[in-house]
Amino acid sequence: MSIEAHIEQHLGLSIINKQSVSTGLFSAYQVTLSNGNTVFVKYQSHPNQQLINEGRELALLGRTIHTPTVLGSCEHCLILEWIDTTQNANMQSQMGLALANLHQNTGDYFGFEFDNKIGKTPQPDGVGQNIDN
Repeated sequence: MSIEAHIEQHLGLSIINKQSVSTGLFSAYQVTLSNGNTVFVKYQSHPNQQLINEGRELALLGRTIHTPTVLGSCEHCLILEWIDTTQNANMQSQMGLALANLHQNTGDYFGFEFDNKIGKTPQPDGVGQNIDN
């Protein structure tokens, strides 16, 4: 299925304009929709869970710091709110502070609800394992 078909399936809108943006492992686009809104889309032709998990991670992070709203995700694409970083000259400083504050949290256990990846590197998570082990 094409990126256009995925967007139409998830959002019920068509693409007016699609511009490639620089990214790492996936194809990424700034997309203007038929309703005039702009979204960020990560796309991969080979299905896997990585973009679904990334959407879940962003939603969880969004409880603490501002992250793009997840508008849709599947094994091929992740559709996010477009954040115009040119509107805020202090955005990188604010994000750094928010991440530093987030990392001040501690817990008795490490791990996450599901395995994920950092880039291509698998990050298996042992939910409930004691940090001292």
